[in-house]
Amino acid sequence: MPLTGAQVSRLAKTIGDWWDHNGLDQFASDRLNVNLVNLKADGSLRDRAYTLINELNSKVFPPRDHDLLTALSTAGPNPAIREAATELLRPDFVSLNGTPLGAIMVGRAAFVNRGDLRRALSEFVDPSHNTTHVLIVRGVEPGGKSYTYTFLRHLAASTVGAVSTRLRLSNTAYSPRMFFEQVFRLLGLDLTRLPELTDDPQAARIDSLVAAFTGQVTHLPSAYWLVIDDLNDPAVTREVREAAYALAFAVEESRPRNLWVALLGYNAEVTDPELLYVAQEDARFPSEAHLAEHFRSIAEHSGNPLTEKQALTYAQSLMSGHPVLSKAVMSRLCLVINEMGEKLRRGEPIERS
Repeated sequence: MPLTGAQVSRLAKTIGDWWDHNGLDQFASDRLNVNLVNLKADGSLRDRAYTLINELNSKVFPPRDHDLLTALSTAGPNPAIREAATELLRPDFVSLNGTPLGAIMVGRAAFVNRGDLRRALSEFVDPSHNTTHVLIVRGVEPGGKSYTYTFLRHLAASTVGAVSTRLRLSNTAYSPRMFFEQVFRLLGLDLTRLPELTDDPQAARIDSLVAAFTGQVTHLPSAYWLVIDDLNDPAVTREVREAAYALAFAVEESRPRNLWVALLGYNAEVTDPELLYVAQEDARFPSEAHLAEHFRSIAEHSGNPLTEKQALTYAQSLMSGHPVLSKAVMSRLCLVINEMGEKLRRGEPIERS
């Protein structure tokens, strides 16, 4: 996962404290094929190290922070440097297969099943000129659509070094132009390029807004995953949903180098031929069987495994008494699933309710 600013600074300081200029230059050249002279890495050893880390962490695509940390953890000249790199290599997620896409816990948040979503997002984490730039997550009933953002944020940072940003539409009264204003702000686009509408708030004619958006996103300096959430909220007007769809259509049509879009809660049927091959998922709350497998997998990862029967008993106990999953009930259950997962992750027993 690309390093944060604080992590970059801390690693650069450690290198500055325990290495020397010639050793760092030789290491960068031999192990990473990076010429620090060409990068104009001047100043103190700490500054030189910062230049190297920043180059591999954020200036190349895909980021090479993992290559750097792996090399430092095995070939660093000092135990302090090797230890610092090893610590940064430890992921902040639990994964079935060791990859970010296989994560079943992100921090303390559980991410249960969602196999269709994982398969759909495989094109986001390994993009090419021909892969889709749009994800649509459907679901009329509560099923974790908004919870998807937690996973998208994790995946964006852990795989391609993209910035994830979310536009929530619940409890808003946006017109289509106001919707585009918020998008412009989130992506750092020039609001002065967004045209006024003669009868704002105008609902139907948004071609000029889409054109202004498309003209600017082709020049985004870094990768973004833009997540538009709550499209199924009753307060969101048809016109704003159509504006979100038009934005996604424009992104899929032009496929700008640094922008991917996810529509969460967009339940209308997609019939445009240009969007037939976008990534799609129908979100549903996990079944007892899915929860049981989730608990069993976390426990196995912790070294204190559960039997299939034990895991299923935990899942059944959790779901008993909730034949109807309203949004409020689902939110409470998610908190309990997270708490149970964290206990299992630490190898602690769970008391049955």
